[in-house]
Amino acid sequence: MKVLITGAAGFIGFSLCNYLCKFNYDIYGIDNFDDYYDIKIKRQRINFLKTNYKKFKFAKIDIVNFKKLNFYVKKNKINYIINLAAQAGVRYSIQNPKKYIQTNINGFFNILETSRINKIKRLITVEKWPEFITRYIDFNNEVLFSYCADKLFHDRACGLLIQRNN
Repeated sequence: MKVLITGAAGFIGFSLCNYLCKFNYDIYGIDNFDDYYDIKIKRQRINFLKTNYKKFKFAKIDIVNFKKLNFYVKKNKINYIINLAAQAGVRYSIQNPKKYIQTNINGFFNILETSRINKIKRLITVEKWPEFITRYIDFNNEVLFSYCADKLFHDRACGLLIQRNN
């Protein structure tokens, strides 16, 4: 099983990578090292994973870059994607709406398209704002769990992708 974890250098992404690596899965982490949180800590986390787990691979990729993201998934024959990448910060989203939309909407769309094109078995995506919400997307069926009115776009985009594939 090959699992891609986006946002791998963040606290939750790092913790999940660390946990899954203990089960000897092939874990592929990507992150763009956005400077909203301390980059030094992010680099330390990735170095820890690379040093302690032979089956952990990392690439500096921003989910906004569809070509790099799609190429990486295809090249590594990824089976599952856990999307934890997002631009954090409610205040930041007001001060920098373009970057927020670029990452959280366009980047998420790139995750969906990459999943569709590469026939990913399952995509798990977690929204970090306004509360933690998890969506399990089975590309053969439907969105299995979804609740968050503020993330209506994600629901609609997932639903459209599933309809398009059926």
